[in-house]
Amino acid sequence: MDSRQMEHKVNLACALLRSGQRHKAQEVSQGALQELGKLKIRETRGLMGLASLEYALRVNLSCSLEEVAMRKLQLEEAIALEPHRVEAKFHLAALLEEEKQPDAALQVLMQALKIAPEEVNCLALACRCLEGLGRHQEALATATQLCAVDPASTFLALREVFRCQPEDVFVVTFPRCGTTWMVQIVVSCLFGAGVNYAEHAIFLEGSIASSASYVQRIEGFPRPRVLKSHVPADMHPGLARGEGEVLQAHGKVLYVVRNPKDAMISLRHHHANNAAIGWDGSWDEWVRQWLSGERSAEYGGSYFDHVKRWWKLAKLHPDRIRIVYFEEMKADLSRQVAQVAEFLGLSLSSEQLQKVCDACRFESMRSRHQVADDIRSEALSR
Repeated sequence: MDSRQMEHKVNLACALLRSGQRHKAQEVSQGALQELGKLKIRETRGLMGLASLEYALRVNLSCSLEEVAMRKLQLEEAIALEPHRVEAKFHLAALLEEEKQPDAALQVLMQALKIAPEEVNCLALACRCLEGLGRHQEALATATQLCAVDPASTFLALREVFRCQPEDVFVVTFPRCGTTWMVQIVVSCLFGAGVNYAEHAIFLEGSIASSASYVQRIEGFPRPRVLKSHVPADMHPGLARGEGEVLQAHGKVLYVVRNPKDAMISLRHHHANNAAIGWDGSWDEWVRQWLSGERSAEYGGSYFDHVKRWWKLAKLHPDRIRIVYFEEMKADLSRQVAQVAEFLGLSLSSEQLQKVCDACRFESMRSRHQVADDIRSEALSR
């Protein structure tokens, strides 16, 4: 086997890993490493190129192995081969963090970040390690650095360092499913009917581009915080770090579901009437893209994926996540407002509930807000 064939083995092992065939990838990597040992004996030149191949094979092998000690050994040998590269360091740090060794993981990450200061995955993992060590301010500073390097990673940074407060209320929907309406209801229940909801609510996605220090600014937003979002369930900032479907100790979620046909039509009109987004394609093309999730990839896929994941999370945490239906809000607003207030632990009088309902009817909201869905990210900078 020559070096070209060895490259093919490296690529094959990568492809097998991506397709989930770990055992097959392990066989390919181990076989290739044995052949590589023979090749190194025969070849007197090009050893640097062989070292790069061996590095890649050992990283691939570490990802395909199940035993932690063996995975760690392969990564350490890869690092010894090419200490100037970052990939093996990141995988080793991730392995150490999984093994509840955040301090050791952080040391490896600091070495990697000296080589590549803007490596997004290393910065994100460093946020998690610092948070795990109780070094919250350092975690926030690292999250700020991550946001500055890659604004698209802000949700990832927020996911790592966000701390739910006891009073936090998340209002989550797929786009154009009644988010702003529910935010107005929540804000009115908490602060009084008719208040300016933009002063009391944060649109998480809308705030991402406002500043690299966004993650830090959200910490200082006045309590109780009403947090509007279209985030998919698996990226919910209120999840416990590294714990899958476990929630943090605090915070509640109101998730609004709307008839998918109405949601699709509303989002199409929103795009067509918004110059910053734009849409001038046909209805057939819009329907195709909406159903496939192409128009909502940043929210984790299609409408149906979004709803299904939140529905599953709500079933696991019925006391913390409440599903509300847009159509039921339209049919009987008074009943839905009363249920929302009860879910939030509020005791509102009949008079207070009526005032909230009056303030949250469409006609009343339109008279106060010229532009729909106008929760301003600028509130964070005040």
